[in-house]
Amino acid sequence: AAVAVVALLYRKLIPTAATAGLAAWMFAIEDSHAMPAAWLANRNSLLPLVFGTLALMAHIRWQKEQRPRFLWVALVAFMLALSGGEAGLGALAYIAAWQLTMTHLEGLKRLVPLAPYLVIVLAWRILYNAMGYGAQGSGPYVDPGTEPFAFLVAMFQRAPLLVTSLFSQVPADPWIFLPTSIQLAAVVLGYGICLVLVRLFRPLLQESALARFFGLGMVFSLVPVCASFPMDRLGTHAGIGAFGLIALLAQHRGFLQSTPPEQQSLGRLDRWGLSGLLLFHAVLATALLPGRIIQSK
Repeated sequence: AAVAVVALLYRKLIPTAATAGLAAWMFAIEDSHAMPAAWLANRNSLLPLVFGTLALMAHIRWQKEQRPRFLWVALVAFMLALSGGEAGLGALAYIAAWQLTMTHLEGLKRLVPLAPYLVIVLAWRILYNAMGYGAQGSGPYVDPGTEPFAFLVAMFQRAPLLVTSLFSQVPADPWIFLPTSIQLAAVVLGYGICLVLVRLFRPLLQESALARFFGLGMVFSLVPVCASFPMDRLGTHAGIGAFGLIALLAQHRGFLQSTPPEQQSLGRLDRWGLSGLLLFHAVLATALLPGRIIQSK
């Protein structure tokens, strides 16, 4: 169901079928998805993914067609996403990204449609606290509601590691077990990789509002999962934006055409970077997926 709804989202948003298909393929075979699928205790994360994607699609329909029924569908789906776990906030990340990048509204008017979702989040958080959920006094887990400063520090440490894990085959899981000095070195290296990715995707982001939507949604969706220590399995929601970006970059650079456009003069970074991303996520992930499934079980 998760693969189906994400593939449908790509097909509705990306005009070119081959590009949408490439994004869906990379999402479907991503080896880090083995843990949520195979590990019983982590399967709840698939519920926020399915219902959150449905909420995003309904929200987009509401914004495009201005039919209130789609808003109600989006709100119900969003509530169901949150009922599956904190990962449901990933849906709001993409909804907010849509309002900031894909609408013609100006200024704060872009944010007005987010109000009903924020009301739901507030009600959810009140119930969350009243029922005793969350973490407190735990090093690996930081609750942003009770420890906002510690969460902010953790976010700046963990986010680049999650991005690195998302775009490469470098696992984030061992980080928590490393000595402090090596942990800091890994964080610095993660920021360096983030700078390389910004350089690689910058021309696409400048030209394409859809690419900015995928990129911003990916970044926003990583914020809530930084409450936990870095693990590959936490990038499921962020993968929607990441694989959409990679597929759009492949189209932008002419990789999906039989004859690349003459004006697309690729530099070494562009050629090696995109080739590496496609190799990692369209080919290598297929070979790694069975092993990850066995390891997860």
